[in-house]
Amino acid sequence: QGPDGELVEVEVAFNEVNLYDLDKYVIRPATEEKQCAMVELMASGEQPPDFFVSHFWAEPILEFFNCLLAHAWARGFESEDGYHNGQYMSPHPLYLGGRSPRYWLCAYANNQWTLASELVEDLAETSFARAMRISMGTVSVVDRSAGCFGRIWCVYELSYSVSREDKKEFMYDIVTAKEWEDGSD
Repeated sequence: QGPDGELVEVEVAFNEVNLYDLDKYVIRPATEEKQCAMVELMASGEQPPDFFVSHFWAEPILEFFNCLLAHAWARGFESEDGYHNGQYMSPHPLYLGGRSPRYWLCAYANNQWTLASELVEDLAETSFARAMRISMGTVSVVDRSAGCFGRIWCVYELSYSVSREDKKEFMYDIVTAKEWEDGSD
């Protein structure tokens, strides 16, 4: 909506909407009055993350969410039984008891109005590192152009995730929307 509450026409195709668009047209307008994070408007209580999500804001949201759905399915978060480490198990050790997995996404978890507070000397004190410390793992969502690997924050998150010595059971996963060709054409 515009400043007077009128609807604003957006020149972005639905399947191309990314987090930059969502921030501009949804997150910031929704949070402007309270100057808060989006999750503060939506959650009825604390939302401790199961997985931290490392990603590039320029990827289409639809592809991004499909990646997270694929990740939840592959990890068996919503299945009482299934395969884990090559063995069929019942109950599945990563089953979340019937609830959906909680993914920590900076666009929704951080207050977009106070991002300067994230610029600290010790990166271990950022909300990103704190979220990774309490998560069971990190999932990197690799967009079609692999643009995430050109972003210093994504590289930091990858490095932090794979070098964790404090949490031996910490998982690092990669999902991608890129459709692979089998070369048979």
